[in-house]
Amino acid sequence: KTAIENFTPSDASGATFKYAKMTFSGDNQWTADAFVEIQDERMECVERGGWTLEPAESASVGTVSWKVEQTDCPGREAGSTTRAEFTISKSGVDAVFR
Repeated sequence: KTAIENFTPSDASGATFKYAKMTFSGDNQWTADAFVEIQDERMECVERGGWTLEPAESASVGTVSWKVEQTDCPGREAGSTTRAEFTISKSGVDAVFR
């Protein structure tokens, strides 16, 4: 399993949405503990879905696409997809939108 923490998959204005911890498993499924913040109110939630890895650029860099299949996060809907380049290092995983 590979996990990333404190990742914001969207830069939309308004409410702040963040994956506190997102875990990718070897069966191409992912799950994330997340939260939505609006002003001083924080709402915890969970998302999960499937993911794919494009052919890796190197042993430590690859582009991952994931689709939200289930969510109970306010303002979020199943069906959205995100694509990011992941770089794995000794200090963890860094993600950059593609």
